[in-house]
Amino acid sequence: SRACLASERNVSSHALCGCLQQVANRTLDIGEQRRAAKIIRKPQMAQDIKMSNSASNEAFWQRYKNFGAHAAQTCSS
Repeated sequence: SRACLASERNVSSHALCGCLQQVANRTLDIGEQRRAAKIIRKPQMAQDIKMSNSASNEAFWQRYKNFGAHAAQTCSS
């Protein structure tokens, strides 16, 4: 939620960031949430994780995509 509010994106609002946090709480564990927050602050990390051959990065990326899909469905209004 804090990473969302601090992001440079113009769409950041308390309601949207709160919704994203609720979805994150349901789809990502706390460590994954921290990692996702780092991606918001450093978008290059997303590309690095996505292109990695690491099984753990691949598993995280699938869960992160799932979070994104659920967030888009739940928080778009």
